[in-house]
Formats: sequence, structure tokens, C-alpha cells
Amino acid sequence: MRLHIWFSFFIILFASFCVSLPSAQANPKYASIVIDAETGTILREENASLKRYPASLTKIMTLMMAFEAIENGQTTMNSHVKISQRAANAVPSKLGLRPGSTIKLKDAILALVTKSANDIAVAVAEHVAGSEDNFARLMTRRARQIGMSNTTFKNAHGLHNSRQVTTARDMAKLAQYMYFRYPQYYKLFSTRSFTYQGKTYNNHNRLLGKYKGMDGLKTGYINASGFNLVASAERGNKRIIGVVFGGRTATTRNNHMVEILDDGFGKLRNTRYVLANPPKPVTKPNHLRDDLYFAQTDNMLPASNDAIGQKILAQGDADEATMRRLEAAYIAQQAHTSDDSFDVASLTQDQGVSRNWSIQIGAFQSRVATDAALKTAQSLLPSDLRYGRTIVSPLKTSNAQWVYRARINGYSRTDAERACKHFRDCLAIAPEK
Repeated sequence: MRLHIWFSFFIILFASFCVSLPSAQANPKYASIVIDAETGTILREENASLKRYPASLTKIMTLMMAFEAIENGQTTMNSHVKISQRAANAVPSKLGLRPGSTIKLKDAILALVTKSANDIAVAVAEHVAGSEDNFARLMTRRARQIGMSNTTFKNAHGLHNSRQVTTARDMAKLAQYMYFRYPQYYKLFSTRSFTYQGKTYNNHNRLLGKYKGMDGLKTGYINASGFNLVASAERGNKRIIGVVFGGRTATTRNNHMVEILDDGFGKLRNTRYVLANPPKPVTKPNHLRDDLYFAQTDNMLPASNDAIGQKILAQGDADEATMRRLEAAYIAQQAHTSDDSFDVASLTQDQGVSRNWSIQIGAFQSRVATDAALKTAQSLLPSDLRYGRTIVSPLKTSNAQWVYRARINGYSRTDAERACKHFRDCLAIAPEK
């Protein structure tokens, strides 16, 4: 009898241990992250840097490549995309168009957004780059340019390839870049249904219209990845981006996305605004001026080569009372001059080239750290890109705190893209329409 009691106790103890295992052990496909879209601040993350299979999240990059081809004048929304034999042979989900038929690019885009059509993904890849293999190489190169350092693409649709990998962190960067760089196209991700040749296809993202403020982006599933989702939602003046990999079912994935997005919005309301990932130069400068300072932990420390590469937590400076007065003066000055990177009056034309693009190298809670970062950023740029005007754009958060967006404006689109390549976390920002 006593042996039976001890055996029962052991079974209960072992079961309790298994239930309490971390999610990474319980589900090796799982990863997630939530970021504030405006600043890139990480609100929560788990396994966010571990490599995962993107599945149809791949099509976010496929779509972005199509948008860029349109912007570059390479194609148009009304261009006819030909369905090759290879495209027609793609496995479902697909529209099932015959080889030799065509589809307008605008319809192809909506088919990717809603139906997640694999045949159309291949056709778009061939339309833009001549072949899907070449398109995948271009996708990977573009991913590297926008900071997706752990992502490799091997096809345009996301069907399983053991070498096609990404991370939750990289997918959040892609969504953030898509939102700020192509706002005119981002809105297509909110399309709830698409009708083509008499058939209506509903968006696979069932949270659209159900979760308050959600307006994109994309679902994905293959057996190797589980159920994936990249989503973005806006409430008030706050937008956050969530990524979930490895859901066991679409329902559990959606429920978990709701959970982490709710948690993210809660943190924006209830916690101080802290930048987790400041700009990091691609190459370190030979020297830095002695008057540059970075707010690191709770002290003011001289900038050094090592300090540039470290995380900067702008949590307050040495004399908080003095700094509050200084920050208030900065804010008042900013409001008086209306000096912002989206100020239409500041836009210029140079020899017919529109120079109304900006780059954002980071966002800081300390104005001192913001100024220092901007000065350092300019020193790291090549001489032909130093003509941009530094802008500190304050943003009041929902809990009445201030965050300072460090921007350099007055660039052409091409120069903004070139300038961003010199920093780890940089956004090229299109002019406000």
C-alpha cells in the first residue's frame, strides 16, 4: 500500500513538471515577438532570434518586391502577369490558372494577400525577376539591406525548403519596414475578400475585423513550421506588430496573437518608453568627439567605440530635475518651430529630384542621447550623404512620457536607402502624402 502511494506521488510530481516545461521545450517550433512599430522597442519576445521556417509569411517579401518593381517603373498594377508551366504546377493553395493565361498584377497582389496563392507567387516572381530562383536571390539580398540578417529565401511562396529560414525578429522588421516605407500598399493587407473570375476568396487572417485595430499582415502554414502569423494593429496613436511562429492550430495561434498584442498595448500604456536597440554603425569610426555622450543605464558616460555597439537604455540622466527642465525646453522649442521631418515646408527640390525622404536611426527617451546619436550618425555617413538635415521629432506616448525620434531628412529616395545601409536598425521614411 505504501509503495502504491509513493508511486502515485511520483506520477503526480512528474506530470506537474511536464506541464511546467517552458514553451520552447513543449513546442520546439514556437517563437514570438511584439514591438512598438514607431520606435522598434521590443515589448516582449520569446525565441525571437531562433531560426524558423516562414511558410507563407514569405509572401510578405514577395509582395514587397512587387511593390518596389512598381515604384521603380519596372511594371504597373495593370501589367499582365503570365502563368508559366512551373507556376501552374505549384501545389495548393492556388487559383489554378492555366499555363499561358495571364492575370493583372493588381489581381495577383490581392490573390497573394487573401488566397495566399502559390501559383501566383511563382508567376509574380517570374514577372519581376525572370525566374523564381533569381527572384529568391533578390529577396534575400533585399532582406539583408533592411536588416533581416538571419533570413534566407529560396522560393517566392514559402513551401518547405530546409534552407529557407527566418526569425520572428526579422519578420517584425519586415512588417515595420513595409508599414513605414509603403503605406499606400500596406493598406492592401486589410483586404477581407477578393473576387476573381466569379470566385470569392476570403483572407486567411481571421482576426481581421475581429481584433480591434488589426489591419494586416499575413498568415502561413506548412507542417515544418506550424501555424504562423504576422499581424499589426493600431489603437489611438499607437501601432504594434506581433509575430507568432509554430501554432499547433490556427485557432490556438490566433488566440495567442490576441494575448501577446493585448499584453503589448498594456505595456505601452503602463510602462516607461525605453529604446532597446539603438543605431549601430556597420563600421566603427576611428575616433569620436569628446563632447558626444550617450545615456547608458543611469549615468552620463563619454561615448567610446565600445559604447556605440552596446544597448543604450535612456532611463534618465544624472540630475533628473535639471533634465526635466531641459527636456521641457526642448519640447517647447520644437513645438514653436514646428520642426519635424514630415514638415512640408522643409521639403526641397534639387535639379528635379525630390528630396523629401527621411531616415530614422532610432528613438530615445533622453533628448541628450538623441542629439548624440544624430551627431554620431552624421559622422559615420560618407561625405556625399552628410547634406541631410538632423531632426529631433518628439512623440508623446499614451502614458504622458516623451520619446524623441532621431531623424535626418532632405534626402532623395535613393540617398535615403543608401544612408540606411550604414546602420543596423534604420528606416527609410517616405514623405507623408
